[in-house]
Amino acid sequence: MPSERPYPGQLWKRDSTQVIIVAVHPNAITYEFLSGGQSVTQSLDAFLAIFTRQGCGADHAVVYGGSHDAC
Repeated sequence: MPSERPYPGQLWKRDSTQVIIVAVHPNAITYEFLSGGQSVTQSLDAFLAIFTRQGCGADHAVVYGGSHDAC
């Protein structure tokens, strides 16, 4: 399992699908699809196997900046 742990407010992606982390629980994660706002709760292991952290471009730093979003 990757060592990076998701935090609320981070962007993650899979192919062209982008999600934003809403809540992190000890063994699960809740996220919303940016395209439709559907909320999903999934095991942390399953999430990390599917999604990768979104890169830290200029838009990311301005909109989603924060102490946990340092690149």
